[in-house]
Amino acid sequence: MNDPAPAKALRKTIAPAGERRLLGFACLGLSIIGLGALWPMMRAGVQIMPALWFGSTRLLMASACMFVLLMVLRRLRLPTRQDLPVIISVGVFMMGIYVTLAQIALQYVPAGRATLLGYTVPLWVMPIAILFLHERINRLKLIGWVLGVSGLIVLFNPLGFDWSDPNVVLGNGFMLICSVSWAVCVIQMRTQVYRLEPFQLVPWQLLVAGCCVLASALVFQPGEYIEFTQGNFWLLFVSGPMVSSLTLWSSTMSLRHLPALTSSVGLLGVPFVATLLAWIFLGEPLTLTLGIGLVVIFAGITMVSIGEARS
Repeated sequence: MNDPAPAKALRKTIAPAGERRLLGFACLGLSIIGLGALWPMMRAGVQIMPALWFGSTRLLMASACMFVLLMVLRRLRLPTRQDLPVIISVGVFMMGIYVTLAQIALQYVPAGRATLLGYTVPLWVMPIAILFLHERINRLKLIGWVLGVSGLIVLFNPLGFDWSDPNVVLGNGFMLICSVSWAVCVIQMRTQVYRLEPFQLVPWQLLVAGCCVLASALVFQPGEYIEFTQGNFWLLFVSGPMVSSLTLWSSTMSLRHLPALTSSVGLLGVPFVATLLAWIFLGEPLTLTLGIGLVVIFAGITMVSIGEARS
């Protein structure tokens, strides 16, 4: 007969590490910078390579590099049954569906606008976090959420694009679906207990995500291929193994150690960074409306951060 004591002890060892706020905020900052830089790269990639093949290749390259790195460090582990939900959640909802739809949308939507729509996550996370996770929302957090969403509305400006163009409408719709998909993952990450460390989960999550996007490429872009020029290779390598791996780990860590609302509102900094980089490197226009929206979003993130510190 099995002794229940060891099983009870094992359950304690595999519980999440709790909320380490300083680490969570550091990883959130890293995610904002990394993801903000990734969007202009993705926009550039879909202009010169088939969108879904570009997405699947960079994710699978990132997965392969992470497997090699963990093997060298002797930290590679097979996931247990308890790790499967978080691998599927991140691999399918946070990465697979998100990247598939985003890569298609970026063919019709500028990087700045696409990022804004893709990070409407707080709209969906806040009511879910209050109703199902019972997170306490103080006044500063509420004000920050209102400011962040208001800035997002200013930046989105639905009057600023052509509703008569079905491709534009489709692209914007896909990005909204992306944000809902990410919100599902945010909530799941706050409730899931898993055994492996986040960086040990990254290669498996990237593998699942890469396979999801690859399946989409085989269905929707059969017969197309990537021309592996030196420029294309470096774009794939930087956006995949270097940036995607790092941002997936840092995003997972921030979701693990910060409340769902705090992490989701904090990620509104991604459109801030992406819009500025798209303006600098891709020549996308930086208007007065855009500037006002970015300032309001930054104020919202600041208020949520202060509210989190006081709580």
